[in-house]
Amino acid sequence: MPASERVRQSKALSQNLFEYLSQISTSLESMVIGVFSPLPDEPDWTLSSQLSSLQTAFPFDEGSGLMSFRRCKVSELQEATQFGVKLKVPPKDAPRTQPNMMIVPGLGFTTKGHRLGRGGGYYDRWLADFNETIIGLCFEEQLLQTLSTEAHDKMMSAVITPKRVWLP
Repeated sequence: MPASERVRQSKALSQNLFEYLSQISTSLESMVIGVFSPLPDEPDWTLSSQLSSLQTAFPFDEGSGLMSFRRCKVSELQEATQFGVKLKVPPKDAPRTQPNMMIVPGLGFTTKGHRLGRGGGYYDRWLADFNETIIGLCFEEQLLQTLSTEAHDKMMSAVITPKRVWLP
């Protein structure tokens, strides 16, 4: 997808995401939202000033296939190689935190809430004990009819695209 189209679709998706978050929570300002630093093929929710102004926590590679979340703003992210890729991550001294809800990336999603990750299992391990709202973000091209799932796979509470919000 050309960069200009990715920006256009990311902005539309971000608006849908913010509207959905506003509908499901009356206290967005007090929530800590687990988010991700978008890779070049993922929706860039960070383009939204509304979303970037919320309390966010980004994944941090703790080693041995484990991740934690550290509270920081988009503007505080630093470039580093973590999870086997170069991306923006929170500073090492950013405080660890437990998000109240999660916004997760994926290679693909179904409208029924299944998620296909990148294969590292980081989110699968972290989400295993997370029982709050989990929102998947993707472009329309990433919506799949079906995905094979395993018992440990967590279902999304919602899947948001540039065109709509899917509630499984």
